[in-house]
Amino acid sequence: MIDNWWIDLVALILLLVLGYVLYMAETTGIGQPDLDEQETLPTDDSPEGLRIYPATLIRQCGYRPDQVRLLYWTAKLMLALVMPLIAVELVLGQLPIWMVVLSALGGFFIPELWLLARRRKRRSDISGSLSFFINLMVVYLQTGMNLTQAFRQAAAYGLTPTNPLAEEVELLTREIEAGRDRDTAFAMLAKRTGVLAVKQLASVISVGFRAGSPITETLRGQADLLKARQSQMATELVNRRSMEAMLPMLLICFPVFLVLVLFPAVLQMSDVLKMIGELF
Repeated sequence: MIDNWWIDLVALILLLVLGYVLYMAETTGIGQPDLDEQETLPTDDSPEGLRIYPATLIRQCGYRPDQVRLLYWTAKLMLALVMPLIAVELVLGQLPIWMVVLSALGGFFIPELWLLARRRKRRSDISGSLSFFINLMVVYLQTGMNLTQAFRQAAAYGLTPTNPLAEEVELLTREIEAGRDRDTAFAMLAKRTGVLAVKQLASVISVGFRAGSPITETLRGQADLLKARQSQMATELVNRRSMEAMLPMLLICFPVFLVLVLFPAVLQMSDVLKMIGELF
């Protein structure tokens, strides 16, 4: 039987390795590909589409799938080993085999949960800055710049360098300058971000160019639509928070109501019943 200090030592080593893996994953960004490099994402009928390796999910989190593939599998294996050791340490005894297997499976799928949370935050950041970005891009278009220049200037001077939308727009402009078709580049931008508003923006720009309509008016209408949608979402969020805030109030007020209102009433009813009983 393995002593507890061996379990602690193995768990400590695995946690150190896992910490290094997470640090490398955090410092590995999208990166800037060469001009002749065309980044692609897996299609539904490709081997990557089998979800064995969630390349699309990883890319929508802001990482290059080819750069974090080794880190991804290392983190999954480390967590699958660490979680049973932690469970054994907490229980201070021998666990049933089904609990060991369950904890290992839970640790194996923790990276997916972390990626889903990161993707949700990244999508929220992109959606929140998209309306201002489009308005700023319209201003640059009105000064005589073409669409690619307006995209680059709006991302450089209207967004912070760490904003995920700025990173994606920079990659978009480099792809267009490298010769990629504009419709394809915008479609890849929508797929890389996974944001519905970006997909709608790509569709609006594509249709606007084909129809020959003024692109500035098209973008301004899209910006107004996004602003109205964000206002509606903010109102819904406030209403939902208000309803959530009422639950603790009800949990506090209901016992107080029982004590202040019902309890005296029950005492009075008890006294009345005693008086009736004495009369008969």
